Amino acid sequence: MNAFTASLKENPELLAAVARFNAPGLDDFDPQALPGLPAALLRDGTLKKLGAGRGGGAMIRAWLFRQLGAKEAFTDFGEERRRLALLEKETLNSLALVYGACIHAREAACLIKREEVAALRGLLGAHYEYALSRGRLQTRQAGDYFASFRPGEPLAQRMAEAGFAALRRCLADWPEDLFRLAAPRLPAALRLPADGKSAPLLPVFWADLKKLLLTQVAPQWQTCFA
Repeated sequence: MNAFTASLKENPELLAAVARFNAPGLDDFDPQALPGLPAALLRDGTLKKLGAGRGGGAMIRAWLFRQLGAKEAFTDFGEERRRLALLEKETLNSLALVYGACIHAREAACLIKREEVAALRGLLGAHYEYALSRGRLQTRQAGDYFASFRPGEPLAQRMAEAGFAALRRCLADWPEDLFRLAAPRLPAALRLPADGKSAPLLPVFWADLKKLLLTQVAPQWQTCFA
């Protein structure tokens, strides 16, 4: 038992999140991230029928993990960036988008067409004002790096892609066992290889992303990153 595992009893919220990660439901798996046979059986509902009930669910989950070449449990989340695997897919998508919006806030602030501004407000929702004000200032160093990122693509698309590029750098040194278990539950954009050129800015990315996650996107996760 490592020191982190021993300390989990002092953080029940984190313990619960680790337990949920190691006991996912079938609905958590993206068929596109599974090998051919498991993907087909998941799509046509066969696995759901076979996995009915607590015992059946555990059996099917263990079988899926084996098809992924993964161990049946991962508990070494002492490194905080590994805890991104514990987040819901929707939270990761939102984190990437809002971070990308902060990075490209200078350009967003220059939009003058009413329909463009309205579309961006609709996309970012309650995070619009933050991204164009404080978020813009807090991500200045990362913003400089992404100044020429994906030129020619629509602004909203570049926002999301920049956010995911930063997140991929934070996942780049995950243990293989963790990535194999997490991959079918991650947004598809996080299953792509990391951009190696971003490596020198990894500490900046993580500091920005962690602050944004815990203060704006999903404050309910604060106890799991304490």
